[in-house]
Amino acid sequence: MITTTIKTYLFLPALLLTGAGFSQQIDLIDEDFDSGLPGTWTHWSTNWGSSAVWSSNNGAITEASGPYFGAVSNWLQAPAVDLTGVDSPTLEFDLALGEIDADVELSVWYMTTGNWTFISAVAPTNNGVTQGWTPGASDYQTISIDLSQFSNESNIRFAVGSEYLAAWTSGVWYMDNFKVFGQTPGGGGTSIIEQESLSFDLFPNPANQNVNIVLGTDNVKNASVSITDLAGATVKEISISLQSETIDVSDLSAGVYLVNLMLDGHVSTQKLVVQ
Repeated sequence: MITTTIKTYLFLPALLLTGAGFSQQIDLIDEDFDSGLPGTWTHWSTNWGSSAVWSSNNGAITEASGPYFGAVSNWLQAPAVDLTGVDSPTLEFDLALGEIDADVELSVWYMTTGNWTFISAVAPTNNGVTQGWTPGASDYQTISIDLSQFSNESNIRFAVGSEYLAAWTSGVWYMDNFKVFGQTPGGGGTSIIEQESLSFDLFPNPANQNVNIVLGTDNVKNASVSITDLAGATVKEISISLQSETIDVSDLSAGVYLVNLMLDGHVSTQKLVVQ
């Protein structure tokens, strides 16, 4: 198990829950991978000729594959959890990553019934390491995702995807200390921004000229949109004055971006592909 007090914290866009009062932590998943990949976890690949590629390595799990002939996702799925009756649910894991080129990302997804839905993504820094690299403690950063938008879900699964976004892309990831936890209900004053008020539709996606954004609420006061690339750089910022807006993306280079809707201090994110 990797332990360190030198960590960089990266908070991904998600809905926020605020509250007060005494409570205790509830650990729904607390996996350090010291005994390898548990049998209750599932991993698979979208590559037509490959088996699952996540494996145990140095007390963590790693995914270092590619290059492929085209875009490929290699998935790792945690067991289902019940978030009902849990305050401030959070998904957290330690991630160390290196890459040969920039067209890789680690994405985070959820599923209740039906299809997997994207939450957010982590883009690597271009440090040019080889696939034989083993990270040191200071190479890990803690990824923390607020799950408050899923507080009413009694059977929800989370997964991460090692995504090769283009042909002939290579990379290496190490993951450790994967946790889903929350707090026992305690104290008053808890308020949740409803998921519906922060939802939005984004189409067409992929896009090459314009993309339409339609908010799930007609209360657009103080709403804005930012578009960032996978390195975290902001490429567009737009103030929202209508429930439906059209955004010109013709000046953006082809690639994958994150569209972040900001409303009353909260953020909802979707992935946008520009062709």
